[in-house]
Amino acid sequence: MDLRSESSCARCRFKSKAAAVLSEEELHMLGKACVEVSVNRGDAFFRQGTPSGHVVYLKEGLARIHKKGPRNRDQILKIACSGTYLGIQTILGDVVNQYSASALTRAVACYIRVGEFRLLIQKNGDFANELIDYICREELSHFNRLVSHWQKQLTGRLAETLLYFAEEIFRAQEYPMLLTRQELASMVGGTRESVSRAMKEFVDSGIIGMNKKEIRILKPELIKKLADSG
Repeated sequence: MDLRSESSCARCRFKSKAAAVLSEEELHMLGKACVEVSVNRGDAFFRQGTPSGHVVYLKEGLARIHKKGPRNRDQILKIACSGTYLGIQTILGDVVNQYSASALTRAVACYIRVGEFRLLIQKNGDFANELIDYICREELSHFNRLVSHWQKQLTGRLAETLLYFAEEIFRAQEYPMLLTRQELASMVGGTRESVSRAMKEFVDSGIIGMNKKEIRILKPELIKKLADSG
């Protein structure tokens, strides 16, 4: 993890919709409370159970959002893209991080002190409104994925996850599979062995192609049908 200097939010090309409504004075305040950090793949932005002192804005890269359950098993909840606020739920509801966030690629993130972030919410109604809109969209998307996911068999869940990477994360029919088989199994809700078998069936059926860690959707209509039917 590479710590950089205080950032200039006013000149940032990657500012969020919420930050875009702040005044010049408020952006200066945000910049004084913000430190930009370069994070290597695999490093944690923060860990579940640790005190929450910052909101993390994912400026560049991808992050894995994951949480350990009662049996200490790690469950991947979602993949976060650039432009995502990590840990924002915690600052409004708790003082301890309720999940972990780890870099799935090399990433750049802005660590914003909670005190100043909350003060901006209190001072600027438009900023608060944009954040509420953002949180609501995130929650609704998560609810829809959760219901869709757990009403399907493993094959349907895997197809849905591969499409999720193609359509929402990379927006391409060919993309790098950044998750290990164990991590993919955690996200799909299966075992490593069952996911490996299902992936082989997809390859043998010509639905997807695999070259080392690259995945290509060869039959998008069929994989979408599998994802929809479950």
